[in-house]
Amino acid sequence: MSSIKRCTIDLQPLTESTKETNSCQDCFNFKVFEEKFNKMNSNMQELREIIVKQNEAIMESLAKQKVLAERVLHQENENNNLRSVFPINSVEELKKIDTTICEENRDLYINIMKSLLKGRLSKTFTDVISTRVCMDVNVDGVHGKKRLKDFKVFYHALKDACRSLGSDEPEIDIRNSLKIIKKRFIHSE
Repeated sequence: MSSIKRCTIDLQPLTESTKETNSCQDCFNFKVFEEKFNKMNSNMQELREIIVKQNEAIMESLAKQKVLAERVLHQENENNNLRSVFPINSVEELKKIDTTICEENRDLYINIMKSLLKGRLSKTFTDVISTRVCMDVNVDGVHGKKRLKDFKVFYHALKDACRSLGSDEPEIDIRNSLKIIKKRFIHSE
């Protein structure tokens, strides 16, 4: 950015010329004034161009920030809406979520499940699937229970959420969590 230069113009009032020398002096003064004015005008034009470029850069940055802020707000709203889906309170809700999860929103579901499953899986698993649903399902669908693996999209997202929390064998961890939740429920009655 160029610096602003201040110029002072020293003009003396033009006297009425009676002699030719005065007239030439007046022409000289006028030319000096005109040169200073032109220089000042060009400096102002340069400053104007700099300001216009800076304004364009600022407006472009503001537009980008607006887009990013809208994305974040939209994502937060979407996260809050998805967060209200959990815990899953019925097998019908489980079916609905299984059909709702797609490639576009899969990562959102995984991130929400991951945030709900922090800590010991057997303690936090009921934040994703309610105890009532845990009592109605198991991983393989044995003993007359619903098979959790039949809800393929949800089950894979759940496994990925467990895996991202450090689980080496998420299927075994899910199976053990369901077992512990069921024992806890039976002993509490």
